[in-house]
Amino acid sequence: MSILNTLTLSDKTDAGTMSREEHLRKKMSDALEKQIYHANWITGIDGPYVPSETRLVENEETGELEEKRVKVRFTRWWWTDATGKTFVGLRYGNRPVEIQNGKIAVEVTDELQLVDVLKALQAAVQEGELDKQLIAAADARKQQMRKKPARKSTKSAA
Repeated sequence: MSILNTLTLSDKTDAGTMSREEHLRKKMSDALEKQIYHANWITGIDGPYVPSETRLVENEETGELEEKRVKVRFTRWWWTDATGKTFVGLRYGNRPVEIQNGKIAVEVTDELQLVDVLKALQAAVQEGELDKQLIAAADARKQQMRKKPARKSTKSAA
């Protein structure tokens, strides 16, 4: 009996062949998960939340790389206006994402509802309801990050 016959073979490729929409959904869903953690902390549902990531950091004494938890910057996606109403928006990079035509935020009636709204937005992202908006935001970000061609000097050598 061949060794290959004992294995369960598949025609699936690696995760690197994820479609653009799937990649953007995952990226936005992960970002919303961080927002949910922070909102749970703000509303007192969970314990304190300190945004951090595991990164490779060089040890100053030995010079070797080691994994270490480091604090990272966190920007929340909700705000309160002058009248006391709370709003939640989606962001891609540093730009707001249109949820519907001309609408970039969801009004939250109560701060305790904040987590539910974030979870609803996450579910909408995972279901693909915001694919067009995410693709447009990614394209705009790509355009913004493109390097502009260097200008030629108009001064003539004298």
